[in-house]
Amino acid sequence: ITSVGKGGGCKSTPQATIEKLMLEAVRAGDDVVRLKGGDPFIFGRGGEEVESLRAAGIEPVVITGRDTPAVRRRCADLGIVHAFHGIHDKLATAERVLALLGLGWHELAVIGDDWPDLPLMVRCALACAPAQAHAEVRAAAHHVTAVPGGQSAAREFCDLLLVASGRYAGLLA
Repeated sequence: ITSVGKGGGCKSTPQATIEKLMLEAVRAGDDVVRLKGGDPFIFGRGGEEVESLRAAGIEPVVITGRDTPAVRRRCADLGIVHAFHGIHDKLATAERVLALLGLGWHELAVIGDDWPDLPLMVRCALACAPAQAHAEVRAAAHHVTAVPGGQSAAREFCDLLLVASGRYAGLLA
């Protein structure tokens, strides 16, 4: 087994290196299975949380540096209208979205795990980071989740946002 996984704030194995390792293994006659994971919120669950946010009057927005068919599909499946993929300047995109929605930074909550998220996190009303986030991101967060990304950190963030906004109890009635 060759682990080429990545964690928040850690050096990632470049895609070209992963492909080279896979080809070398195949040529050597080895069986190759590539297992990829991700946050269950994006890759499986999360529908209930998005529905709860909407029921509470909170519009979910995704601004991600990733641009993969899986993430695009999941955002579409969840009905996330404001989803921006392959974004390098998250601050500029967030400012455009805030203007579009008629909101200010004091009305924004953000969950992020790496440096590109910091400009949003230091401006928003509620900044959250998953447990495995880069150290600087965790330091900037108002809340660090008990679990890492990929293990329901997004669910914890949604629940925290509903409680912090005073809307959680109303959803239970």
